[in-house]
Amino acid sequence: MTPQPPQLVALVVALLFLLAATTEALEVKIYRSPSSYSASSPTTSSIKLNTRHNKSLKYCLEEPASLREGSVCLMKVIDVFPTQLPIGYVAAACKRDHLLNILEKDSTTDFFDHLEKNPVPVVMGYYNNNQHTRSNISLYVTDHHHLLYAITLLKSKDLPHSYADMTDRYVYVTIQRDFSRLDRNTFWSTMVRNNLTYTFDERGIPLKDFPDSLPSSILYLKNDPFRSLSYFDRRAGGYAKSDKEFVEFLWGNYLRNTNQFEELNQFTDLTDFDKEAPFIKDSIDQAVKLSQLPAARNLPGYGEGTVEKAECKYFK
Repeated sequence: MTPQPPQLVALVVALLFLLAATTEALEVKIYRSPSSYSASSPTTSSIKLNTRHNKSLKYCLEEPASLREGSVCLMKVIDVFPTQLPIGYVAAACKRDHLLNILEKDSTTDFFDHLEKNPVPVVMGYYNNNQHTRSNISLYVTDHHHLLYAITLLKSKDLPHSYADMTDRYVYVTIQRDFSRLDRNTFWSTMVRNNLTYTFDERGIPLKDFPDSLPSSILYLKNDPFRSLSYFDRRAGGYAKSDKEFVEFLWGNYLRNTNQFEELNQFTDLTDFDKEAPFIKDSIDQAVKLSQLPAARNLPGYGEGTVEKAECKYFK
């Protein structure tokens, strides 16, 4: 029977809706363990990716042979491997607040836009047995550890449904270097030689048993309160951004070695952001003063600092 006009309209509307849904998200198959982040006994699942800007963008580990230096692809947060042990927890919590501010504006699009505009640099390397997703390579993140950790701090209720589960959270990454043909020992010696890994712990002490002492996941990064203090020191004008590697760690260690902030050491092994944050806040003015002393003149960004807008609820 030939459809009557009302039936025909309904059919067209249904087809248009199906087309819109298909172009709005891309189903990408991955391997996922149901109850852990182990690569053992994987089961096939899928996640929806926001691909409004680049519908050809793929999940990095799907076709690693197609990746080149400069390639951009998508990577699950739990699948990237850190190249440093410490971060500043309060600094990461403030980046979480920044992401929440974007989400609270009821703009999922802006959230994914922010991730796209801040791709995480990674190095292709040897396959790591701790990887969640099966592949013949692994990706090692060389920057934006705080952003990645901030994403893990977001609560499921605040996120789009397709991004709520920890195993489905992803970021845009850019391939910085391809060292995937190097064996493990050569890989890490090359990373050290190129200043692509930070080899100190959360107290500024050289890591023992490097690289075995590096965390196996973003989830296991440790807290260096002085890394947070140096972050807010810079935002308050204590010093300027620099292209030099690990500049905020350098300033954090300088502030640590002044012995003016002994109370911060108690938070090295804690994860209570709300308890630590007031101490950080009360230390910022003194940190700025110390950062402008001649003793700091050899540090990157010395004497060039400018005040930046706060992005954290603790310091508004």
